[in-house]
Amino acid sequence: MQRVSEGDLSGYGTAQAIKELKGQIPGSAPKWSVVDAARTGATAYDSLGDLASALGLQAPQQAGTTSAPAPAPASTASASSTSATTTPARPPRPAPKPKPAKLTSAEQQPGSAAVRQQVPSTPATAPHTQSHAPATAHATAPPAPATVPAAVPAEERMPGVAEQVSVEDFAANSAQARDELEAERAAPRSYLRRRAASRLNDSVFQQMAGSVKLNNKAQLLPHLIDQLYSCLEWTGRAPIAVFTHEAQGKGDLMLGVKTADALRENFPRTEANKNDIALLTAEAAHSKQPGVFEDSGHPFTVLDGATPAAPRLDSGKAPTHAIVAPQLAATKNFQKSVGAWGGTVSSMTEYSKKESLPPGAHGTGYTTGLGAGEVGITFDAGLRAYKQHQDSIEGEENKRAARLEKLQALKSKDLLTSLFPEDQERAAKEYAAAATSRLYFAYSNKSAMRFALTVAEVENGNDNDVHVVQSSPTRMPELDATVKRDLAGLGVGKVRLVEVSSQKPAPTVTVQDTGGAGKTMHWITTDRVPHDDMLTLIKASEPIVMTTGNQSTSEALSAGKTIMYESIGMEQSKAFRQSLYAGAGVGPADIESIAAVSRDYDRRGTRGPGQPEFKAAAAALQNMQQEDRMGAFSDRASATKDLGRWIGGQHLRDFLMKTELASELRRREEQLTSEYRKADAYKGFVDHLLGLPAAEE
Repeated sequence: MQRVSEGDLSGYGTAQAIKELKGQIPGSAPKWSVVDAARTGATAYDSLGDLASALGLQAPQQAGTTSAPAPAPASTASASSTSATTTPARPPRPAPKPKPAKLTSAEQQPGSAAVRQQVPSTPATAPHTQSHAPATAHATAPPAPATVPAAVPAEERMPGVAEQVSVEDFAANSAQARDELEAERAAPRSYLRRRAASRLNDSVFQQMAGSVKLNNKAQLLPHLIDQLYSCLEWTGRAPIAVFTHEAQGKGDLMLGVKTADALRENFPRTEANKNDIALLTAEAAHSKQPGVFEDSGHPFTVLDGATPAAPRLDSGKAPTHAIVAPQLAATKNFQKSVGAWGGTVSSMTEYSKKESLPPGAHGTGYTTGLGAGEVGITFDAGLRAYKQHQDSIEGEENKRAARLEKLQALKSKDLLTSLFPEDQERAAKEYAAAATSRLYFAYSNKSAMRFALTVAEVENGNDNDVHVVQSSPTRMPELDATVKRDLAGLGVGKVRLVEVSSQKPAPTVTVQDTGGAGKTMHWITTDRVPHDDMLTLIKASEPIVMTTGNQSTSEALSAGKTIMYESIGMEQSKAFRQSLYAGAGVGPADIESIAAVSRDYDRRGTRGPGQPEFKAAAAALQNMQQEDRMGAFSDRASATKDLGRWIGGQHLRDFLMKTELASELRRREEQLTSEYRKADAYKGFVDHLLGLPAAEE
């Protein structure tokens, strides 16, 4: 139940919150991702009405009438419904600030709940008879708006609702979008809108200014300038295709999905452009991972074969942009043929994978990742808001209580039963309130035992029981005599092993004695965790986590967690681990200690890591946590290495550089380039961009 009187929407699921908002404000179109980010963010709301107001939701207006948001119902929560357990006190949350009439760049706070309604309210489709005026050097006034019908807003699809589009329909939509886009470019200011959720503020500008040095200016500054354009939205047509494929499973395909997500942040969906930003994939990838596409929320087209070429489209009727994400051996045929479309082509590799374009391929190649010359990683807005909320709470005991409250959002019945065998709702509340509760989470490949033994070292000297939940494709191995002896020496009396398997009707539980006395460790492994539950576990768990791969590491870093990165032996994996820790300022000795328990160091016929290595790794992680290395790096990297912000901003900039605004924008970019060390120069550039939309005049 929602605790409205306490200003806390966390009791509502996102679907329920959207349903209530639609009920209170008939005709409104709240977007799933925006409501979810606001619901779980740092700002508290006294009612759903306050949330609706902050989101800019209102009922459609009839001609000649005005309407106001419907009032929120009064809270029905009573004192008798409050849990009897005592939760550690937390600092009072600030009241939500009213949304300003005009946002400056400094007022666009990161993770702000004053997020945009995701559908344009007044964009117009320019008539095909409109004349094309010559470009001018300075765009000081908006062109006279054409008298045309407004585009009809379309509600953003929720996760799980996506449409498969035939190649023929994809081609027809692209041709129509190209025709309409040409007309729209003649009046670009009419199709621009400020993006309230851009998360560009003074802190970001300071981080950007501080990151540019003489030795990296030529490479880094254009990347930062691209990101600044993310403060705007283009509400017209946006024919952009994202081709995605896989070699290592779902993680590869998610880079393509997140690329489309990032584009939609700057090219919001309307009824006219709802099929413009489209996913393309191979039949082989779709048959292997159909859920990725069906849950993506984007239209998708399946191309025949395992390594298909690009569909044959005329250059004037094909998408203006094609993005390959990620670049793999299986994408070569597409990359070699897509140049015939005549548009802008780009390709992105997996994190830290240094690789040139295939011979004969078209476009520009980029390497994702955190290292020098790499264009960034994805950052999750909801997890960044969670991190900022954690930072605002005084005292580790209060931080932990706030984290553990998130467990009430866990949906998997098997995981809830594994954590709390009886009366899950009551037990979860008591667990959150208990100062002795310790919950750790890992997304590992084949290192579940190694993380659990590292956690045992971290918790050495504490009497409290410890829960370790791990998403891993392999079950936890049985404890041998050496492991039992080591655990007994660390004050662990029993280990409760729980296996949650998608192939079994219920969790399997065994309890093993170590031969010593002391606490119980609960080692829970599951071969499948729904993504929503994975985010819940990241939020609910202790600051130290284990991750492997791109997505889990990006999400843990977004949340400011101290990461024990499981490198899996590939050079790109080792390079990413180095850039992650070096970027966070972790010392060489601590990096080496963490690497020593990685499978990179395993050699056939040699002893794997033992208690001395786990103890050293635990000490390194504790050093990182005490010095807030990862938390500070999360703030820096989210300001300068936000892959999603770069993708959206880069493509929006490219759209504008083909309009009459280009000359003035280039002049402003040159001015920023000459003052790149000044945070105010970045702010001034964004302020200029925010003044471009005609509706803001």
